[in-house]
Amino acid sequence: MLQRRSGVNLWRAKLATKRSNLSVHTRCVQKNRMIFIYVPCQNLDTAKSIAKILVEKRMAGKVDIMPTNSVTRENGLPAQAGGLVETAGATMIIMTIDKHVQDIEDTVREHYQGGVPCMATLSLYRLNRDFKDWLINSTS
Repeated sequence: MLQRRSGVNLWRAKLATKRSNLSVHTRCVQKNRMIFIYVPCQNLDTAKSIAKILVEKRMAGKVDIMPTNSVTRENGLPAQAGGLVETAGATMIIMTIDKHVQDIEDTVREHYQGGVPCMATLSLYRLNRDFKDWLINSTS
């Protein structure tokens, strides 16, 4: 009976070690989690200046900038009363890792011109290994 207890205790010790190793692995994976941040800007110049700052400071590995058009409601007027406004702008897709998200948000707020910036953070489920390795190296 004593041997059986020690066998159970040995099994529990092995299980605890596996859980501990898994926990360490999970923390390492989360630290380098790939993130895309969607940020629409008022114009192309604002997007370019923010993008350059983020890449120069190694907060982002790459920033894609696309010209966009937006439709918004102005002054709460109904669409029939001419309350819709179409504006041209630019949208950034910022490619980074999890540890830089807060710094990126702070930088965007600091350099954003007028209004409240939208910053939607998308955690990626899967990203090809070559690009993932490049992104980690580019932001370290």
